[in-house]
Amino acid sequence: MATRPSRRWQATLGVISLVAMACASNHHVSPFPPVESIRELLPPPNLEGHVARIDTEASANGYVLRAELRGKLPDGDDIVVRGYETVDPFGRPAYLVRVATPVGIVLALGPPDPKHVIHPAT
Repeated sequence: MATRPSRRWQATLGVISLVAMACASNHHVSPFPPVESIRELLPPPNLEGHVARIDTEASANGYVLRAELRGKLPDGDDIVVRGYETVDPFGRPAYLVRVATPVGIVLALGPPDPKHVIHPAT
């Protein structure tokens, strides 16, 4: 009469089987297509599109363009820095600054939270 393996032995064999199946899977499966550089996965450069998005956001919140600086980064990409101004609910000037490059809006400063009163009304 054949003896039945113990439960501990069955559990050990089950774990070993699961590990063996996990190790035998295809490890070359990836959600990303095979590419030489991460830049191939980025959307195409669109500096003016990002600047237009900044303008849309600023004007929708009542900000007016006050300054624009254009330049080049060390790698040769263009950069646009824009400053906007408005008056907050307390009657104080409020500012925001946005910086855009061909790959996106890389810096957004302001507007301050109106709950944080820096200069109390007099």
